[in-house]
Amino acid sequence: STISQLGLMMTALGLGAASSAMFHLSTHAFFKALLFMAAGSVIHATHRQDLRELGGLGRRLPWTRALFLIAALSMGGFPLLSGFWSKDTILLSAREHAPWLMWTLLGGASVTAGYIFRLYLRCFHGSPVTSGHHAPHESPAIMVLPMAALGLGAAFAGFAGPSVFHVHGDLDVPMLISSSLALSIGVTLAFLVGLQRRTLVPAVLRPLGARLYRLAANKYYVDEAYQRWIINPFLHATEQCSRFDRRVIDGAVDAAGLGGWRIGQWKEWFDRVVVDGTVNGIALGTRSIGQIVRTAQTGVVHHYLFWVVAASVMLLLWVRA
Repeated sequence: STISQLGLMMTALGLGAASSAMFHLSTHAFFKALLFMAAGSVIHATHRQDLRELGGLGRRLPWTRALFLIAALSMGGFPLLSGFWSKDTILLSAREHAPWLMWTLLGGASVTAGYIFRLYLRCFHGSPVTSGHHAPHESPAIMVLPMAALGLGAAFAGFAGPSVFHVHGDLDVPMLISSSLALSIGVTLAFLVGLQRRTLVPAVLRPLGARLYRLAANKYYVDEAYQRWIINPFLHATEQCSRFDRRVIDGAVDAAGLGGWRIGQWKEWFDRVVVDGTVNGIALGTRSIGQIVRTAQTGVVHHYLFWVVAASVMLLLWVRA
């Protein structure tokens, strides 16, 4: 219902009637806030919020019922209530600029009256629905008094803004009749279909009606289309990105880390075996040679003379040979 009223306001803006859009925004604030609070009063009184579990509450919630009715009538465009004035200013602008649009808006007004009075009739009239071990009761004054204040606005706030009077001061009777007729059609359909559960669709059109009902009941399959064409492709893309990150990016990082670790292991082995081995081998060889040479350094003179004579003899033999 909020979307339908916002549609009216945006239509007025599109027609260049910004003042009418703001006027309907103001009156809408009263009757829509009252509808919300009345719904809260019903929930508070019954501890239920499923319409299929409600019914016949008018006698137990007289104040809530009366205020809900005022808000529903104002929203449906009942003459002289606030919603009537603001809605008809938009209808007049539409008639002036695009007559076909006026008839479209009147059709929407019938639908608006239909669903809001279906809610009203099924909740407050008809057969009472057993509420288990909780007896419905009227809400306390702390809840009813704010609703009453909003009810005054929903009934009389329209007189504070632009009206459907022409510059000559005459009420636009054709528009009054058209608007009232749209409201009457909606209320009648709400009573016959919503409360008495009559089937008004001819038998030949019932298959089409059933398909249209399924279409509306499934919210025109917007959620399914959103799931199929937006969410699922997005999830598939993120899954592919995750797989690429896991297999390629993480694989490359892990491979680089493993390669660096193996190079580090090889360098450690080369440093330990080759470099350190060579240095340690040279040091060991030098120390071994030093040990051997040191054994010849006895400090005894005749040992040195012996080695000199022996070396001279060996040299002499090698020269002669």
